[in-house]
Amino acid sequence: METAKVTELVDEITGPAGTIHDVRRSFAAITQLESWLASRRIALSRQLSTLATLDRSLSVEHEIARATHSTLSDASKMVERAAAVESFPAIENALAGGSITSAHVEVLRSITSRLTTDQATELALSDGAFATAASHLRPDKFRDYMQREIAKVIQSSDETTRFERQKAAAYLRHWINPTTGMWNLRGEFDPLTGARLEGKIRNKLEAMFHGPDRPPPHLEDAGAQQDHLRSRAFVSLVNESRASEGRSARPPRAEIVIVVDHQTLKSGKHARTKLSVNNGAELPGLYPMNAET
Repeated sequence: METAKVTELVDEITGPAGTIHDVRRSFAAITQLESWLASRRIALSRQLSTLATLDRSLSVEHEIARATHSTLSDASKMVERAAAVESFPAIENALAGGSITSAHVEVLRSITSRLTTDQATELALSDGAFATAASHLRPDKFRDYMQREIAKVIQSSDETTRFERQKAAAYLRHWINPTTGMWNLRGEFDPLTGARLEGKIRNKLEAMFHGPDRPPPHLEDAGAQQDHLRSRAFVSLVNESRASEGRSARPPRAEIVIVVDHQTLKSGKHARTKLSVNNGAELPGLYPMNAET
């Protein structure tokens, strides 16, 4: 806020208030001025924190409490507000301009204090939208709005964490069956890797159906025939991979088909976003869809 605007607000506050309209304007001017003063407190708190890194004898909270005749608890909250809005420049600018109040900033402080660093970083990406919302909402309504936004961030974070856990839990095991003498293979993979493997095997299996490969004649059951050909497709893929090392080849058909609801494709992720692969496995809602996937 420019100095001229501050002077104008002071004049409005100290001027005559003979009518209801005068009183309303004075209250509005006081609110704007208080917001600007709150932004100055935040800026000074941040400056104190910087000075404290150069002089370890300085205690930021004690300096604030002494200068403002407040408690250490109040001073600590002031420092926390300064830290909270540092990642939300649009919110800080709105406070300095008088379009939101210190109560809105307190909502932001209390909510972000419960987030992880990654969650707070993701939330800060919507800084501009939050500043706009705060300027149109009372602090209590702004808290409701922010809690809904936080829920989205936490849900997205949980989805990503679940996918990371799935990747970490992947394994592959092989052994010899002592009864049959057959070599066995068993594994579990995350949904995306599993879809890739399944797509490769499916494409190879379809190529076999159109080629000379046929299951042994003694296998009359259709399911058993499929299982047998699938095992041969897997071996063929391993052999092809060894033969084509150092060369890149484009697969003849898509190995993965990602199924996304129309609304997500049209306007981005929403509360009912559906993201899955063609084998029915669901993918985390935030998994990046790019050229590599």
